[in-house]
Amino acid sequence: MDINQLKEFSRKLWITRKCRIEASERVKKDNDLFQRLLVYYSIILVALSIWDMQSKLNTSKSSLLILISSVALSLFSMFVVSRNYNERYINLKNCYIELDKLYMILKEMENSNNIDSEKLETMVDCYNNILKCVENHNEYDFIGSMLSVPEEQQKISVEKVKKYKIYRCMITLRNISFFVLPIIIIIVIMLL
Repeated sequence: MDINQLKEFSRKLWITRKCRIEASERVKKDNDLFQRLLVYYSIILVALSIWDMQSKLNTSKSSLLILISSVALSLFSMFVVSRNYNERYINLKNCYIELDKLYMILKEMENSNNIDSEKLETMVDCYNNILKCVENHNEYDFIGSMLSVPEEQQKISVEKVKKYKIYRCMITLRNISFFVLPIIIIIVIMLL
């Protein structure tokens, strides 16, 4: 391998590392959001149950609403547990830490102009093995990580930037609706 191949591999490794950092942060945020939602929905359900027990309007409709909500909360809880967010976050974090170690070794080789082909091949194998052990990042992780680096921003197409901005808006709307929708549903049902 020559110095250009070394630099290309170094850049590839750096980009992958940045993307895995972005992916780990996305997974961590999702985990935090869903944990908060479970607590929030549980509080709402307990409040509804207490209100229903104390209410003179205790009807089969309100009891059915609480039962349906309890089942929905249980299913949502199972969904959150099945997604293994915390484990995925830790795996992605360990991945980018290992990639960082490789990157530092590559930069040292690059700066010293001492290219050891065998060592580089070993590092490429190590890089591939690290990537095998963890889920891949998604397209939005890639775009987000590239947009965070001024030198890389020009390399992202305008269409991808627009797509990324729409994605971020949709995530924000999703998160807000998770908190607002239950309250709206309760109000609507109470008014019926």
